[in-house]
Amino acid sequence: MRIYPHGFALRTTLVYAAAAALWITFSDWAVLLLVQDVPAAARLSIYKGWAFVAVTSLLLYGVLQQWMARLKRQLDEQAKIEVELRQWADAFNHCAHGIAIGIPATNRLLACNPAFAAMHGFTVAEMNGRDVLTLYVPSDWEHVRRNVAIADRDGRVQFQANRVRKDGSVFTVQVDLVSVRDANEALLYRVTTVQDVTERNRAEAQRRESEDRFRAVVENIHEVFWIHDPSHIRIVYVSPAFEKIWGRPCAEVVNWDSETWLQTLHADDRERLRRVVQGGTPEGYDEQYRILRPDGTERWVHDRSFPVKDGAGRVVRIVGVAQDITERKQLESQFLRAQRLEAIGTLAGGVAHDLNNILAPMLMAAGLLKENITNEHDREMLSMVERSARRGADIIRQLLTFSRGVEGSRLALQIRHLVREMMGIMRETFPREITLIDQTKGELWPVVADATQLHQVLVNLCVNARDAMPHGGTLAISAVNVEFVAGDAQLPHDAPPGSYVMLSVKDTGVGMTPEIMERIFDPFFTTKDLGRGTGLGLSTVLGIVRSHGGFVNVSSEAGKGSDFRVYLPASRAEVAEPAAEPAEPLPLGHGELILVVDDEEPIRDATRHVLVKQNYRVVTATDGKEAVTAFLDQRDNVQLLLTDMMMPQMGGAALIRALRLLNPQLKVIATSGLDSHAGDGELAELGLSDILPKPCGPKALIESIQRALMRN
Repeated sequence: MRIYPHGFALRTTLVYAAAAALWITFSDWAVLLLVQDVPAAARLSIYKGWAFVAVTSLLLYGVLQQWMARLKRQLDEQAKIEVELRQWADAFNHCAHGIAIGIPATNRLLACNPAFAAMHGFTVAEMNGRDVLTLYVPSDWEHVRRNVAIADRDGRVQFQANRVRKDGSVFTVQVDLVSVRDANEALLYRVTTVQDVTERNRAEAQRRESEDRFRAVVENIHEVFWIHDPSHIRIVYVSPAFEKIWGRPCAEVVNWDSETWLQTLHADDRERLRRVVQGGTPEGYDEQYRILRPDGTERWVHDRSFPVKDGAGRVVRIVGVAQDITERKQLESQFLRAQRLEAIGTLAGGVAHDLNNILAPMLMAAGLLKENITNEHDREMLSMVERSARRGADIIRQLLTFSRGVEGSRLALQIRHLVREMMGIMRETFPREITLIDQTKGELWPVVADATQLHQVLVNLCVNARDAMPHGGTLAISAVNVEFVAGDAQLPHDAPPGSYVMLSVKDTGVGMTPEIMERIFDPFFTTKDLGRGTGLGLSTVLGIVRSHGGFVNVSSEAGKGSDFRVYLPASRAEVAEPAAEPAEPLPLGHGELILVVDDEEPIRDATRHVLVKQNYRVVTATDGKEAVTAFLDQRDNVQLLLTDMMMPQMGGAALIRALRLLNPQLKVIATSGLDSHAGDGELAELGLSDILPKPCGPKALIESIQRALMRN
């Protein structure tokens, strides 16, 4: 656009001059031809001249007016363009990103802004005219050429490359390259916008490294790390430990909503956790709950969540850690069970004391009466009473040992004795719908074992068999001698070949599926209803058998029953069979005075009768205080103290210490309804001649007194 058209003035002047000359020349000739009167012609010429001036002035005014308006428009447009150019120049020069314009034909810089020059360590003047390719590291040249070709073809391309500063240092740039063409598609310029992304890339690399480290941690810990999106109410991530704990693939849980997750929880915990989740828990939660795996197994989980907030305090993510605490819960259960057993043991101790006090006079009286009765039938009846009392005492002793968790000594014993005892217990306690069969026959090899523990094995197996037959059936116990050689199919790889005694407990109950059989020895695994089993019975059986060097084999079929076979190493040791009591009469005393102290009147009376009958003198007392008084009355005559250890007011130990102060040489025999080995240290300190378990018969009592009195 021309703002000052120099040819316009010349053309206007020439047109005006030509028009005026023609007008003057031809108008004057016309006047002379038309008007002959000279004065009139003169006047007409004047009028003609004024008319010419007026017309030409108007025409000139119009032309000049149009020209001035056009000139003003051109000046305004020029000013606007100059403002825009200044703005673009300011933007170009002050842009934080480097901008450069290159000439495609020479591949050199036409212009660049200060940021572009400073980025490379040059001034603008130093940059202009430089070969663009030399700004890049040589190893990136081919990469740059490929992207330039893309820009020339498509009009634009973005890429990253490494450039070199004036001092030789290398930095990474993000390049936005635009190829500019004219209306004829001819390539005019290449405009490059460059941003230094060295720090950004370094930060991104550090972030990725941090993410990789974090991912390596969360994907290798035993706990489940999870992320929840509260805006979409979806789980967006779970760590691989989820598969181990929940038993489900991680891909399955991603995008689960809360309700779907809640369905994996135990029904008894589901509603509680639903209230927790729906309540929002702005500060997170700390909960323990049970989950059900697809295979039906139950696991305990400790789950903690934490909110992640943005700068405005809005919760954008909820993260959490879920830990499998099943083993901890099992240990807690074992601890509580141990506490219950301890409480039962304490209770059993008191019950055992009371029951033994009941059985003691029965045993004493039966022994006394047998000596005075000659009728064989009556003597047999008394023997039955005596055997029953002893059996009751043995059962109480076993209960006390088991409830206290005391491991008895391992001795050579016969399995058939345990089976016979177990059959007797089952006949008295098991439902009548269950038929009991003892198939133990022949001479069995001895086994070296803890009788109490083997009794526990039998009890657990038989109780399980009973529970497997709720509507009745057959329970058979058998035992046989077995010889194994290396390679036998029934011999486990870790069991040595040799001689074993096999004890079998077989039932016709509901049986087991192969899936259940794989887990029956797992602690706390049970198929019984809640409250009917702890899941520790068979694991206890396996532990006891293995501790004796044996092993357990099981065969079962659903609907047809089960057969548990316990193999125990045989021993060549001799079994101590119970000896028959001699028929000789009990030895008589020589009138020695014995102080008998017991808070149970029947025991005092029965003991007094036995001692008097055997020619002993007797003084009785109901407790320690009364015994001290009685001893003071007869201190020079009392030769032996027979005292119960558990009495009100003043116990046996306190009584013994008190009387020893009065007579250090006093012989003392203690009786106790508890374990005779309990408190061995204290009993040794008391210097007892003997300690008799309650109940005891006349023979054991008299023999103990004889031994004590014969000692110096």
